[in-house]
Amino acid sequence: MGLIGLASDIDGVIDNQGSVLLPYIKKEQKILIAQGIPIEYLVNSVEDIVRYDLEVYGLSQERIEKIFRNFEFTGEFLNMKSVSGAVENIKRLSQKGYTLDLITARTHYGVVREHTIRSLEKRGIRKGIEYQEIFCNPNKYPILKDRKRKLMFEDKPKTIIDLSRKGIYCVCIPQPWNKEIGAFAKGNSYVERIPWSEAVDWVDEVNKKFN
Repeated sequence: MGLIGLASDIDGVIDNQGSVLLPYIKKEQKILIAQGIPIEYLVNSVEDIVRYDLEVYGLSQERIEKIFRNFEFTGEFLNMKSVSGAVENIKRLSQKGYTLDLITARTHYGVVREHTIRSLEKRGIRKGIEYQEIFCNPNKYPILKDRKRKLMFEDKPKTIIDLSRKGIYCVCIPQPWNKEIGAFAKGNSYVERIPWSEAVDWVDEVNKKFN
């Protein structure tokens, strides 16, 4: 039957978005503290970003959207650092013959897509070689289904839970905001919360189930 098709999120999986978002969150929280507004989750380091929903850090939806608009259009993507092990293990998967799509929730498709492609290329993740196509859409399942992708690399807890329940295998790349997936993965053959250094071997094991 051949090798299964793969897909991967970008932020928090390939790109270390947490370290770039940190100063934005700290700046917003400093303003709130000065105004005497209580904050449920105070953030001083990336390890303090323990929830995926940024609103719990005291940011309004309007402020969150503004942060991401600035983030996307100022070319911050071009300076993104990689999650540990991401680049070398994506290359390993490619060398083994696996095909990979990238599916990101990043908005403003045109400019952001171009920034993303350039940023990945700078680090040796090349379109048509290490990955086949890039999609900018937060609704990932229809793309996975249409592209016949059986396994997803992801960091968002809700997405991992939803996809696994629809029969998509998920590698949860460990981040402070997805620790809860460790418990969810126990006894769940569709999910593993493991770093990139262990991911390729698990992909091979999942692939055996289809061959």
